[in-house]
Amino acid sequence: MKTVETLIVTFDKYLLLPDEMPKFRSFIQKMDKQNSLFHNHGLVGGASFRYPAIQYRIYQGKATLFGVNEGANAIEKLMNKNLASLMPYFEGLPKLRIHTTEVMLTDQPFRYQLRQWLPLNRYKNQSGELIDNHKKWQQLTGIVEKAQFLERILIGHLLNFCSAVGFFAKGDIAKGVLLTSKHHLTLGFGSNDGGYDNFYNKL
Repeated sequence: MKTVETLIVTFDKYLLLPDEMPKFRSFIQKMDKQNSLFHNHGLVGGASFRYPAIQYRIYQGKATLFGVNEGANAIEKLMNKNLASLMPYFEGLPKLRIHTTEVMLTDQPFRYQLRQWLPLNRYKNQSGELIDNHKKWQQLTGIVEKAQFLERILIGHLLNFCSAVGFFAKGDIAKGVLLTSKHHLTLGFGSNDGGYDNFYNKL
């Protein structure tokens, strides 16, 4: 079991469209260029392959920051240091929500809904090899094959998150993930506060 702290900062009066996300991200990143958690790139260039501890989101049409553990701490420091300059830009005080979640393996499966999940992306792995999930998806013909392919991608995302927060399960996570329909999946994980927005884009 591992305790994970998250911080959600919502700018209620700053409505944001998806194509405006780069502008929002750039504004925040410029406030602390030296902290790579805000841009997930190395200071000498190049992408970092770690789990994004700070994420830029849209919650009910509003600009939102989501931080996990050290990302949550970095966002809190940024808010405290730059609140005076943030207020005019975002037209008011942001709303902060802090959550503490226990990450664990359980015998009882739980059902969660995926929202705005992007599994069929293109990226370079740590060896520099280009991975094209969309191309692989197109080469699959059966619905069972496609479901199993998505399950493998999701398992990789879960393992990446677990590693990032320091949770190393003794059980087999792969046996606890099952896509049950187009919109739902079953995970063998539990949470002490009823939420699990660490594993999917809940906002």
